[in-house]
Amino acid sequence: MSIGYMLYRSFGGAVEGASLQLNSTLTAYFAVHGAIAVIVMCLEFAVLGIGLRQLQLSQRMAWHGKLTKILFGIWWFAFLSGELFYVAMYVL
Repeated sequence: MSIGYMLYRSFGGAVEGASLQLNSTLTAYFAVHGAIAVIVMCLEFAVLGIGLRQLQLSQRMAWHGKLTKILFGIWWFAFLSGELFYVAMYVL
């Protein structure tokens, strides 16, 4: 689920086929999921930057491995929560 979709729905945009109306619970979900998505994107850029720096210096940096593990867990959480939302809104 994209951040653009969440913003569109939060500001009153209608989506054909959506089985749920936008309410305070859905808005709270969008806010939490959107915040997690922003964290994921920041971690992706950090991991990329550190990885590129490792290549330049030809040495391993401990932060790359640590951030990669954190990114892996948070990314899966964000992905699965978005997929569950999609199934609840459009499949069921």
